[in-house]
Amino acid sequence: MALDPALPEGTVTVLSTDLVGSTALNQRLGDVAGTTLERELTELARAQVEKHRGVVITQAGDRLMVAFQSARRAVACAQDSQRGVARLNRSMPEVVLKLRVGLHTGHRSVPPSEITRASELARMVLRENVARLYGMP
Repeated sequence: MALDPALPEGTVTVLSTDLVGSTALNQRLGDVAGTTLERELTELARAQVEKHRGVVITQAGDRLMVAFQSARRAVACAQDSQRGVARLNRSMPEVVLKLRVGLHTGHRSVPPSEITRASELARMVLRENVARLYGMP
């Protein structure tokens, strides 16, 4: 299985982000305002990824997974993304945005499609367990 040549080789740092409570926020704001906000967050994230020379592995809604050749760049991207969210919060006092960020550094040994598949599987298992816990269908 060939590795994606666009991603850094060797030791990489993967940045994962997720907007806390995005589903409830979209329901509260409505479709138009929710979509507009999601677009602003996507633009903010893409600008930071480009600035810090990351490579997007996957993006789905408000979730983003990015690979960096340097842990320093990944941390700087995370910090700048958090600062961008803080600026959005100041410009929209009626909305409180919280960006969850995770970082992992290790040797790249699988292609991004495998990372994406593993991430989606973990999300599905978590969703099923939460649904069972709360008696939801």
